[in-house]
Amino acid sequence: MATLNPSNVVNGNTIQASDIEQLYNAFGTGSSGFTPITGVSLTGSITNADVATTATSASKITTAITGGGTHYLTFVQGAGTYSPKIDNDLEYNPNTNTLVVTSSFATTASFALTGSATQVNSQNYDNGTNVVPGDFKFVAGKVTMTSGAATSSVFTVLQGKSIGNNVWINASYPTTFTTTPGQSILQVNVSSSGQVLISGGPTDTGVIIFTGMYI
Repeated sequence: MATLNPSNVVNGNTIQASDIEQLYNAFGTGSSGFTPITGVSLTGSITNADVATTATSASKITTAITGGGTHYLTFVQGAGTYSPKIDNDLEYNPNTNTLVVTSSFATTASFALTGSATQVNSQNYDNGTNVVPGDFKFVAGKVTMTSGAATSSVFTVLQGKSIGNNVWINASYPTTFTTTPGQSILQVNVSSSGQVLISGGPTDTGVIIFTGMYI
């Protein structure tokens, strides 16, 4: 690194070109035998200066995150100096100091805090010959039985399905009937149009509840 000699730069002396030439050489091309300065260490604060907001790589970056909007975490690959990469699946909200993980689905999890699902995938059932996997969805409801017969509204998802093959439904008496509960055994079927058909004793009258699943 160049050595700057200020010995002649004092009050009363005539400042020579050689006195300031050192500065030009030190910060310039390194001519006249000087090695240019390649790094400057400063202490204190810098005012009225442009500060770089992006960099190919950096060992230390400290920037306060304030305000709204979407912020993303950045990572570097392994040890050493690499370009920072943005992970747009991790969104940080500085207003609430929360980190939200966004994805189309979870790859692994012990449980979900919140979520929704339309079916349970890859469950096993006996098709009458052997055990095979299937994706299960669900139906439920209540119907009024009159004189031992009850018919639900149409479930379009059950159209063309048959009890025991690709749909399974249980029905029960939730309230007191005109006949003593337990005397009649309920039978369940599904019509070709997708209605749940429930039959009991010829005098059974009351509300029937049913729950079921289908593939």
